[in-house]
Amino acid sequence: MQAPRSTIKKNKDVRLVGLEFENQLVYSKSGFPIKRKDTKALWEKLVGRKWTPVYDKYTSALVGVNKKTNQGEIVVNTDTGVCNLEVAFPPKKNLIEAQKEHKKKFSEIISVAKKLGFTAISLGVTPRKINGDPYNLKTEKGLYLIINDWLIRHNVQIPISSHQVCIDVKIEDMTKSINCLSKLSGLIIALTANSVIENEKIQNWKEIRTLHWKVPISNEIKNIDNIFGGIPSKSFKNLSDYFKFIWNGTPLIIIKNGEWIRLKDWRITTWQYLTSGKEFDAITADKKTIKVKADESDLNLMMMLAWNDVKVHIIVDSKKIKLDDFINAIRKNLLEKYLKNKISTSYLEIRMCPVSPKGEEMTTPAFLLGLVNNLKELENFCKKFSWEEGREMKNILSIKGMDCMLKNKSVSFYLEQLLKISEIGLKKRKFGEEKFLNALYVRLKEEKNPADKTIEIFKKEGVSGVLKVNMY
Repeated sequence: MQAPRSTIKKNKDVRLVGLEFENQLVYSKSGFPIKRKDTKALWEKLVGRKWTPVYDKYTSALVGVNKKTNQGEIVVNTDTGVCNLEVAFPPKKNLIEAQKEHKKKFSEIISVAKKLGFTAISLGVTPRKINGDPYNLKTEKGLYLIINDWLIRHNVQIPISSHQVCIDVKIEDMTKSINCLSKLSGLIIALTANSVIENEKIQNWKEIRTLHWKVPISNEIKNIDNIFGGIPSKSFKNLSDYFKFIWNGTPLIIIKNGEWIRLKDWRITTWQYLTSGKEFDAITADKKTIKVKADESDLNLMMMLAWNDVKVHIIVDSKKIKLDDFINAIRKNLLEKYLKNKISTSYLEIRMCPVSPKGEEMTTPAFLLGLVNNLKELENFCKKFSWEEGREMKNILSIKGMDCMLKNKSVSFYLEQLLKISEIGLKKRKFGEEKFLNALYVRLKEEKNPADKTIEIFKKEGVSGVLKVNMY
């Protein structure tokens, strides 16, 4: 859950794109996930190379490093588990620049890791079994001291990774983009699936991350599916409709004066917290009980507290916003109008895709960027499927990939159309980014996604062969 800032001066005609890439870290010789001491050693070595250390306020643990660049800050840490490297890059004007920075900085990180005896892999799930209790691999962060009060399935999140793409979207195009990309999540996964070998076995899902996100992770949170549902149970008429939906669940995290806290009563929804005007009992990460009351400073965090396939990030200028006015705009379904000239950033974090194969890291960002940049044609394409069909497709295509039919047509039939829409969108940008789609056209021609190729390797060479091909 990164939000790296960019120093690039915003231009209404330039759609910035940011990369938030996760990769599993494994021992180079055995392929098993690394342990806490290894991650700590990585951070210490990077600090020695003039990266800035990041210590957690509550655990005092060294949990990552940052690097300032002339266009923003690169944020490096581990997500749910110490074996899941996450590198968030500041947004760039195009994927040519993004690729250059990723290659340089990621290569530096991995070169240090290799000297320590481990490396990253280009798979969406670690193929080896986790030795011992997976909870021993939990990241030492105040965030998890808070959410572990309700997160009963933290272990299923530890061995999985994704390549998330952050794309600038104007406020007026937000809900159109959310609806389209969410509905087409299954088709996007059919082309990018890369999470099929887990616990040293071929799984029944070519993208098993989809299954892991479907498993209930809490018995406490109210309306958990509204914020962890993958594809939401409904489409959205406008941004007001979207926030009414996700805020009908529990606010998982609140930050007040730099403190990570949660409400004591899980039955209280985010909407109730923001609209009641009351003080609530809350618990800090170090288990202190305090009183909290909603104000304008809560909005930026609350707007991003959802982990669906397409996640909204809107950063408002708190000096221009009044909480009551914001809430009234939602009640009247006029949030887009109210937010005009009151925001500094609006983008979508697109989360359904796994890690890309080595050498193809820019394929998924290019595919998604082109779709968003050709929204009118994408909307027309989306009319082929109802919302419920889109939700069903995600499960079916996460299991079968391209090897099935939809409405008496091959999956490839639809993917070819989507690739053309994306290619047109990229060509409109005039940066030459459409070259990154070449590998996707090869997958389409062969009717094989990365998971299919991984299965072929596994059948011939076993898990060792899969690791050999996918180790950096």
